[in-house]
Amino acid sequence: MPSLTEKWCQKKALLAYYLVHRSTINSLPSCNNIISKSLISSVNDVKDYLGISTDDFFNYAVEWSRQEEKLFTNKSNISSFYESWSGDYTKYNICANVLNQHYDTINFRIIDKYFAKSFDYSDTIIDFGCGTGTLSISFIIQELFKPNIIMLDVYNDVNKFVEFRINKHNIGTRSLFHEVTSFKKSHIASGLYCIDVLEHLENSSDIFINNIHPMLKINGLLYLKAPWRGQLTHIDEAANNFYLGGGRAFLLKKYRLVLRAGTSDIMCIFQKKSD
Repeated sequence: MPSLTEKWCQKKALLAYYLVHRSTINSLPSCNNIISKSLISSVNDVKDYLGISTDDFFNYAVEWSRQEEKLFTNKSNISSFYESWSGDYTKYNICANVLNQHYDTINFRIIDKYFAKSFDYSDTIIDFGCGTGTLSISFIIQELFKPNIIMLDVYNDVNKFVEFRINKHNIGTRSLFHEVTSFKKSHIASGLYCIDVLEHLENSSDIFINNIHPMLKINGLLYLKAPWRGQLTHIDEAANNFYLGGGRAFLLKKYRLVLRAGTSDIMCIFQKKSD
């Protein structure tokens, strides 16, 4: 049993950690104006695309949690779960994903500081596992991004909404959607963000080592966020595979830590050191 001195030292260490984390968060731009404009634009685009009201939008977003559980429970495998998002399921997911991408405001703040202001027109950034593409598209239509954006995700009907927004805002020369499993280009990206993706994948180490890592140029920036476990679709196999299957060791060997952005195990900016 820990002594009083040991307990006190543990509390001091924990307090120091949270103070450093708070200092880090406070050093990031607030982005309130960017986020507000993005939310309004995104919701309006969803309403336009689906032909629904504002009330419908929020009702569909709430409904997604129930429908997601049903789809996940009845899946034959992980891939079939994501490929099953069609029809009404697509409507529910689009609404929920748009809200979720705005709810986690730190992602906007990190992208603004480390990606929007760090790259030029000749650069390319990859949004790996983009969902509705809300984060990337928001920075493009507000003219806050100089680089080109490639948005990657599995094929399902949500992709059609991404294409709708690209066409509606006439940003096709600056942004591209591509199906993730068939995209095999190497050393193409100066920056890459993979947000809330790996925790859903049974083969998270393989995806990181053989899919994500090769896309990034040497010295390129990587924002990696993977909140392991805690939700229905955050599968135990994902975390276990990343730590026991070589992903974590590979990350520490090939990348330099630039910023720890949160208290989750992986919520960091890294810089690629080598192939």
